[in-house]
Amino acid sequence: MQIDGRASWRAIALALDAPERTVTRRGTALLSDGTVRVSGLAPRGDSLVVRVRCTPGSSRLTARALAAREDTTFAYLVTGSTDCVAEVIAPPDTRAQFLLEALPTIPGVVSMTTAPVLRYLRTVHEWRPNLLTEAEQDRLGAITPPPIPPRQLDRPTTTPRDRAIIKALHDNGRCTYEELGRLVGVSEPTARRRVEALRRDGQVYIRSVVDARALGYSTSVMLWIRTPPAQVDATAAALVESPYVRYAAALMGNDQIVAELALPSLQGVYDVITSAPWSEFATALDTCLVIQAVKTSGVVVA
Repeated sequence: MQIDGRASWRAIALALDAPERTVTRRGTALLSDGTVRVSGLAPRGDSLVVRVRCTPGSSRLTARALAAREDTTFAYLVTGSTDCVAEVIAPPDTRAQFLLEALPTIPGVVSMTTAPVLRYLRTVHEWRPNLLTEAEQDRLGAITPPPIPPRQLDRPTTTPRDRAIIKALHDNGRCTYEELGRLVGVSEPTARRRVEALRRDGQVYIRSVVDARALGYSTSVMLWIRTPPAQVDATAAALVESPYVRYAAALMGNDQIVAELALPSLQGVYDVITSAPWSEFATALDTCLVIQAVKTSGVVVA
């Protein structure tokens, strides 16, 4: 489901060469108890990565306030010089209001730094942890959407019916085509065609929201990487070769790249920052441990 949140139990069973009844039972249980949540995320572009320092004892309140906003993609409590990190969708017409009025009045905020996203290098829907073989991944036959651009300019205009489908997928990414058809007043085959078209066009991204610890990755960290401008592309290319990188983006500001990594152990952090191929390009590195994910992939989880 991490690779394709809408894959049928039959498709997953065939990919894993496992009994369909067993896959159905286990998959349904994972969804029912909230271990996995599947959601459709409509990209809106013009993102800012925000780092917030909070008054003592208020960081959880601040993170929850950030997570409650509809325009945040993720909100984390972290260690280090700042207490919270969030990604906020801030188009030009709302950016000043958010930065000058909304953000400073969030409870607990003492100071903040913001960095516009210039380019996404990897987003969570592209993360492929080393849990399935390439053959197993290929057998899923997942739809491959285009990369999310940093700005949503000149994109196809969606119809009210498409927006209703996207909203339904946001609420339940595994909503059946029959349910979608009834909701928007089209046939099941039409609903299927529209969902597949929306996914291929990058109008909606299906994401399985799952705690990385459930996949065997007990440690999540964020890296803030400085590198010479001429080395940004080389650093990014080397960085996304790692299966541990869940999210990475090129930024405007003092740090050229931010990345979130899921690792099997804290010891793995040392190995990553000292011997990973991308580290030879870095001139400075700031690291922080993710204490708690309050919101991820647009879904509040804590």
